[in-house]
Amino acid sequence: MTLCVPLQMESSVCQFDTDLLQLHLDSQLKQDDLQLLTLFQEMLLLKQFEKREGEELQERLNVCIQEEKNISAKNRFIHISKLEEYNELLELKRSNIAKLQEREKALTAAFKASLGENNPFQEFLTKVFRKKIKGVKKKEGNEGDGRKQNPWDSI
Repeated sequence: MTLCVPLQMESSVCQFDTDLLQLHLDSQLKQDDLQLLTLFQEMLLLKQFEKREGEELQERLNVCIQEEKNISAKNRFIHISKLEEYNELLELKRSNIAKLQEREKALTAAFKASLGENNPFQEFLTKVFRKKIKGVKKKEGNEGDGRKQNPWDSI
């Protein structure tokens, strides 16, 4: 009988260890199930947020694209209007150039007519006539004091 008690105790201890191990495994399994459930719920929430934010971002992208199209169309219109304005200015300048060329031809013809034929100074006078005259620039120092400059002062 004495021999039976230690065997029975050892058997009880082994059974207790086995039950304890089983309980530990069961609790670990329950914790893992809870963690899996939490992760799954988080994944569902993230998918909902992603869908909502994706739609908002797509709307913002569409708005930005539309604004860019409007701006580019507006810039195109501005460039076209500026181009037309510059073309008008160019035509005006060309007509002014043509008028000036006609005026130059008339002046040259009048000059040659006033020289007459066989004029001994024709070459010199033609050279003087064709010489380009530079405009006189005003001095900056005299503009601020309000006095008029006498052309004879520099002589």
